[in-house]
Amino acid sequence: MIVKKRSVFTLAVEIAVLLLAFCIILIAVGADKTANQFDKYEYPHKYSDAVEIAAAEFGLPENLIYAVIKAESGFDEKALSSSGAMGLMQIMPNTYELDIKPKLGFEESGEDALFDYMINVRSGAYYLSYLYKYCGDLETALAMYNAGIGNVKTWLKSREYSYDGRRIIADRIPVKETREYVSRVMYYYGRYDDIYGTDENKIISDPIFEKYGVKIKWITQKGEDGKIYVNELACYAWAQHYAELYPDVDPLLVMAIIRTESEFCVNAVSSSGAHGLMQILEPTYNEIKEGMPTNKSFSLLLSDPQFAVKCGMYYLQWLHKPSLKLGDERINIIAAYNGGCGNVANWLKDGTLSHGGVLIADKIPRAETKNYVSKVTANYKYYEEYLGTIFTK
Repeated sequence: MIVKKRSVFTLAVEIAVLLLAFCIILIAVGADKTANQFDKYEYPHKYSDAVEIAAAEFGLPENLIYAVIKAESGFDEKALSSSGAMGLMQIMPNTYELDIKPKLGFEESGEDALFDYMINVRSGAYYLSYLYKYCGDLETALAMYNAGIGNVKTWLKSREYSYDGRRIIADRIPVKETREYVSRVMYYYGRYDDIYGTDENKIISDPIFEKYGVKIKWITQKGEDGKIYVNELACYAWAQHYAELYPDVDPLLVMAIIRTESEFCVNAVSSSGAHGLMQILEPTYNEIKEGMPTNKSFSLLLSDPQFAVKCGMYYLQWLHKPSLKLGDERINIIAAYNGGCGNVANWLKDGTLSHGGVLIADKIPRAETKNYVSKVTANYKYYEEYLGTIFTK
């Protein structure tokens, strides 16, 4: 057997080729890392403390908030547009003062508020989530964020810009600035998902998680005063779910009562000792506890909002009992929830206070109940408009 020896030159060439291949691999790996670092530089996670809190509070994906900030201000917390929009999420002062500040309970105004990145991000996230609840479609909500609700509602009336009158056709938006804005945010949103991974907390079109398997984080905010607030969509989901158990109870009425009673504060306690989202007194709870039945303590109403909604709905169902003679009229039920069954039954017997078994709202003799009925009715109309036709399968 003859063994051929490789020449020194051949061996050197082979070693050189191996070294070259190794270098190419190192360069490729380095290029990937460099590209990844460049992507993260181009699409940063700045102001993450504010974004994470706002995303959890209002049920928005973190990556969507980052995308809006990048599109609006390029992460410049002192940004000021020619039209007067301010801060990271470019919020107009009038929108902040009229639509955001009263809802979120801020005391700060002007530059002190909108150039404070924590306030600005929370305000922008709230407003975007509000718009999403209003229209039920992300691209339409973004168009409203940029162009205003009134303009987009006008566009939705045209078949040229919307197929169903509810969702905008993004690439047909008639105003170039808004059309490009929506496209830009959606592109950035996708890039953030690509670079950092898809958020667990994705926007959903139907919040009934018991039925559709979608989980909603119910804690939305922990205030400095120790108050804990619940996500409105979670409440609506629970109300929808328990409506199957308590069929006489309208989920929208549940939402209106919660908003009136506690403003979605989970651990709310009134001066009279009423507890939780739907402000239930202990004697009332003892009756509910016996009828449901449950062995859970009264104090649980302050820590388990889902249970609080269930208890409130049980009581509303109980108010429909024929023996109480309240009928199925919404105004009677609302009045009884605040003023008591006995009082409402007596008022219904008085022809000056009722007509055909229905209370006359402005004739209710008890001022507190009269005011309560007015507030719940207004809140019911609010949810009827913003939730009633959005979250349907």
